[in-house]
Amino acid sequence: MAGGRLLLGGDFLSPPPLPPLPPPPLPPLPPPPPEPVLEQWRYSHESDWQWALRRSFICRHLHSYPGAALDQLLALSAAWTNHVFLGCSFHIEEREGPMKTLGS
Repeated sequence: MAGGRLLLGGDFLSPPPLPPLPPPPLPPLPPPPPEPVLEQWRYSHESDWQWALRRSFICRHLHSYPGAALDQLLALSAAWTNHVFLGCSFHIEEREGPMKTLGS
């Protein structure tokens, strides 16, 4: 007896509860495509600086546009560079989709 209570019974024999498991780690992002594949998406009129920024835009969002959605990503990258470098603007209805998609 310990403290006036028998040490035999449900409390003594049941194991303590286990702590909750941490969430599983997120899978790693796929590696960006090799440089020769990226170069095929460069426009002939782009400067090296513009291409470097558009290339990083494409690589940053490539994992979100698998397969056939790649055309949409390339169109979004062109719209983004037109907005940033040329100051192009779009009607609010046209702009909402791409900007929400890209989180900006």
